[in-house]
Amino acid sequence: VGKTDMETPTVSIDTDGKITWGNITGATSYEISFDNSTWQAATSGSKAIDTNSTGNKTVYVRAVSDTGNYNTPSSVGSKTVAVYSLGLNKGTGIDTVTGAGNYVSGKVITLGATAVAGYTWSKWTVTSGNTPAAVTTAATTITITQNTVLQATSTANTYKVTYNYNNATGGNSTASKNVTYASTYGDLPTPTRTSYIFGGWYKESSLTTSVTSSTKVETASDHTIYAKWTECTSHTYTKTSTSSVCQTCTKCGYQYTSHEWSNGTCTYKKCTTCGYETGTSTHSYTATSTASVCRTCSNCGTTITSHNMVAGTCTYKKCSNCSYSTGTSAHSYTATSTASVCRTCSNCGNQITTHNMVAGACTYKKCSNCSYSTGQGHSYTGALVNGASVSSLDNNYHYNKCARFSTCGSYGNKKAHSHSKYTYTNTGSNHIKHSTCSCGKIISSTTGGHSCSTCGASYNGSNFSHGTHKCACGITWTK
Repeated sequence: VGKTDMETPTVSIDTDGKITWGNITGATSYEISFDNSTWQAATSGSKAIDTNSTGNKTVYVRAVSDTGNYNTPSSVGSKTVAVYSLGLNKGTGIDTVTGAGNYVSGKVITLGATAVAGYTWSKWTVTSGNTPAAVTTAATTITITQNTVLQATSTANTYKVTYNYNNATGGNSTASKNVTYASTYGDLPTPTRTSYIFGGWYKESSLTTSVTSSTKVETASDHTIYAKWTECTSHTYTKTSTSSVCQTCTKCGYQYTSHEWSNGTCTYKKCTTCGYETGTSTHSYTATSTASVCRTCSNCGTTITSHNMVAGTCTYKKCSNCSYSTGTSAHSYTATSTASVCRTCSNCGNQITTHNMVAGACTYKKCSNCSYSTGQGHSYTGALVNGASVSSLDNNYHYNKCARFSTCGSYGNKKAHSHSKYTYTNTGSNHIKHSTCSCGKIISSTTGGHSCSTCGASYNGSNFSHGTHKCACGITWTK
């Protein structure tokens, strides 16, 4: 009696990678292989595919019977699934991310992310592959159907910084400012306090850790910074030219208000302590361009008569006290068209050798400082073009193409059409005479009968003073 073939197992692989198959009639056991070569005993649901690497994964299953009634083993059933990777990167301010790994295609994975202190969760950014179900939610899901890379991102928090001025007497009108975590504090107030020197800002009331405009914010909450002061025990004064203040301490800002006056030139008075001035200032000189007088005071008429002449450019000299000058003026440049020299001073020969070349027509370039040029401009020596053949040109004229037309596409030498030659069209007993311009445009046409260009005899006439007659259109006839 012949043996019966067993059915081929139908293999399934779920998104967790677990391998299952249905029962086969006559089977007493089953074997599984991952390369269709090496087989091992297995039961449905006892094995899973390898997800340690990505790519297509195939599993093979066959039924085995020891009853003696079936052909054993059965035909091989197989199933192929894809394994993809999910990579999770941490952006600035992200502490932890969860959910990365390799997964069977179709697997739904739960994502998770947390932000460090000073930052607030923002969103998932897709670098490549699949998109999460809710990108703005840290704890969300994603269905993997391809290799995917995500980045968890966060936003730096904003905090309020309050200023404790510690008894400042000026510059203390600003109460607070907003700062961003991990960014710098930026501009900070510079307060004043009578007879005290400002020593900067500090994080603690104990004035231990300094805070400057370039210090990065490291406190993840609203906080206060404190002004430091040192009493000024040795004033260093500078002159302050105002009517109410005589001198100001450069260290603490303390001011003296008592002036001691001394007479100056003109109607001028000056404080001997600080230099504050009243009345008309000292001599106000106006330039006088004469050989004998240098400057004259506009307040009292005092004159300075000695010129202090200093050398200028070329042969030029000028008084250092006024505008009086002698000799030739400054450089006067003339254009010099050579490859090495741009301009030359006509007074002293000084040269400017740098050309600033600007593009011109065709291959032409010219120095913006002088007349030196390279290449050539348009050369209208090319083929003659009838205006009617180019939509942008006037039909009543013809033009020459530029010799470098392929580079610049320019037309020039505009001329009206002229009767430069005649052509004929023979129509039998008559001909049409065409008046044609040298550009090829037919200007006008007239119809006339044939006549001999030698003797004038008409085509149908009786005058045959010579053997063969020929019309200007080319037709010939004989007696």
